[in-house]
Amino acid sequence: MLRLEATDTSTVQDVIQRMVLGDADLLEACRYLVDHQRFAISHDGVSDLAANGRLPDDFVASVWGLARTDERKVDLLRFAEEQLCARQNEALHRFILNIVFAESGAVSASVRGQAWWCLLRWYGRTEYASKGPLVFDRGVVERYFSGGFATFVDRFLTVLHDPGTPEELSLEECLGNLLRYSPEEGLPGVVAEAGEFGRLVEGLLAVLGDSNRRQYLRCDVVRFLENIVRADRSMLERALGILAPFEASDMEFDVSTTMSRLPGGLTSLRCPAGSEQNVRSGGGVPSSE
Repeated sequence: MLRLEATDTSTVQDVIQRMVLGDADLLEACRYLVDHQRFAISHDGVSDLAANGRLPDDFVASVWGLARTDERKVDLLRFAEEQLCARQNEALHRFILNIVFAESGAVSASVRGQAWWCLLRWYGRTEYASKGPLVFDRGVVERYFSGGFATFVDRFLTVLHDPGTPEELSLEECLGNLLRYSPEEGLPGVVAEAGEFGRLVEGLLAVLGDSNRRQYLRCDVVRFLENIVRADRSMLERALGILAPFEASDMEFDVSTTMSRLPGGLTSLRCPAGSEQNVRSGGGVPSSE
């Protein structure tokens, strides 16, 4: 029926809602619809499949590679969202979060943004509230990313520097919230990953020095560095060395205010010779010596 009436949406409703199909046949029919770019959340009966569990919670993950357009990928994400709302499946939560933070080139910024909206709507119904459970904490990161903290740094920086991210406001706010609300108890473990932490800071410096990025995101970078120092006092001089060059930039107020709040009330620190340009370009982190 699906093959013979390839453009008739009522046929999809007939197959999904009116035919008495076993679970295996229903799954095969839905895989066929996805493969032929016809699986849409707007079709009558599709949402019911998410709620009643007739399709397994790993359905979207299993057919994700068959969706060839952003529109169809968003339909799959919306279906996964409804499954999450019905059963709170941890593996499905993890899958969608890995779409938000997919590797470079895997999805468009628009699909990332829609995946984040799916999670935000679900989080609003749970104890996670508005931000979700992902934070800068090695233990939490390892819960969601199989490659651990190194993979998460790669993925975070991929999204941060994706040219399409500034067009997805909720996605950019997600990045900012991760920085601003990074928990002090988890940050010492992040700093301990010296190489990954260095890469993360270099990526953040590129944003801090880019006047074209939104001010609130750049302020969140400054707040992240403040959180780092509050979690690990040994990072004080390093953080001051990173921030000091930006006292003479359009970030002067936020940087100076933050530096004055750091332990000891220090308000300035001269960078080592030649380090200012290096910091502004995001090329490295100045030494504390």
